[in-house]
Amino acid sequence: MVLQRQQVAGNSATAKALDYSLKRWTALTRF
Repeated sequence: MVLQRQQVAGNSATAKALDYSLKRWTALTRF
């Protein structure tokens, strides 16, 4: 997912979604 984030424009909705997921990855994968 980090590699995908590097390929996406910085201010796009996709970038924001990836940033959100990456910041919360531990919590998102806990369950």
